[in-house]
Amino acid sequence: MWLAGPHCTVLLWHAEPAKLLLEALQMPAILKDRQLENDHLEVARLLVQAEADVNKSTSDDGTAPLYMAAQEGYVEVVHFLIEAGADIDITRKAGAGGVTASYIAAEYGHLEVVRLPVQAGADVDKTTDDGATPLHLAVENGHLEVVRLLIVARANVDKATTDDGTTPMHVAAEKGHLEVARLLIVAG
Repeated sequence: MWLAGPHCTVLLWHAEPAKLLLEALQMPAILKDRQLENDHLEVARLLVQAEADVNKSTSDDGTAPLYMAAQEGYVEVVHFLIEAGADIDITRKAGAGGVTASYIAAEYGHLEVVRLPVQAGADVDKTTDDGATPLHLAVENGHLEVVRLLIVARANVDKATTDDGTTPMHVAAEKGHLEVARLLIVAG
């Protein structure tokens, strides 16, 4: 659903229409929409102002608003949600991967988005259901600066996944990411 321009402005100034809107819409559905980040930020502000639960998921796989914003690379929305009390280590429910916002941002190479939960104290070694960490995904996709950030944040460069024992170095070698491999060697 599109919520931008004068409609958002009106809603910000009138509590009753905002409450009615909140009954019909939920934060995750809005953040899934592919509108501009500023629109999402304004909607997130409106919802938080109306005391919406920033950790509430309405999707079947347990996806929280922070995860959705991180996946899209919405730095300002991620920052706002963290400031509003979003759980930085919240995962999608079991069976959906156990993926955190840091993990999905690392996968997509959203450096500034990864930085925010890390600075807020996110567990950089939190694993998915199969044991992979944000570092594994950053390495797999060759996101050198994200790898560097996670190493500085003390991510375990030797952590193996639980399903097959693959370390980030194995992934870097398999994918041919030479610079990432060099960084892991120096860090290891």
